[in-house]
Amino acid sequence: MFYIWLAIVILLTIVEFLTTNLTTIWFVLSAILALLLSLISNNFLLQFIVFMVFGIILLITTRPIILNFLIENQDKTKIDKIFGFPKFIKEEIRKKEVMRKK
Repeated sequence: MFYIWLAIVILLTIVEFLTTNLTTIWFVLSAILALLLSLISNNFLLQFIVFMVFGIILLITTRPIILNFLIENQDKTKIDKIFGFPKFIKEEIRKKEVMRKK
């Protein structure tokens, strides 16, 4: 069972690198835990239950915290200032008129 859990860890790690949604990373951690458990016990049902329970617990408890942390630490760009603010036009714009920069 060790090699099956190792393959699952590698596969989920690749999926996480491809998606970057912070969803499968928690199941990578729980698969590592199941991998370590496979060294102690050959009971696949126990390993699978540990994998699912810890994966779901980690996903539910830590993902919102990490996402909040990542959103707060993003660098703001000037484009952020453009969206969401009202725009005012100072003079009428006519068709086929060349606009001049002021």
